[in-house]
Amino acid sequence: MQTNESGEDGLTNRLAALVKKMKENEELRQEYMAMNLHDYDMIRKGRKEGAVEVARNMLKKNYPTSDIADITGLPLDEVLALKQQMATETATA
Repeated sequence: MQTNESGEDGLTNRLAALVKKMKENEELRQEYMAMNLHDYDMIRKGRKEGAVEVARNMLKKNYPTSDIADITGLPLDEVLALKQQMATETATA
């Protein structure tokens, strides 16, 4: 694609105008922000689920709960609750 010497062409100008128009549209900005927040929440949820899975595996291998909390980043009380839950599941199985 060829452009003129100033580095701008019709496509560049149209894209710049479209970006400017979208930035000025408050409704689109709000939707964009909502999408970003949703994505962030999903990422955070996935990380939490991963940490819980790692904690479960470590509990199965009898790692100390304080080490599990340090390694996974989960609060110690949550690791202890998970340990209790797993013990209950095992007892009822």
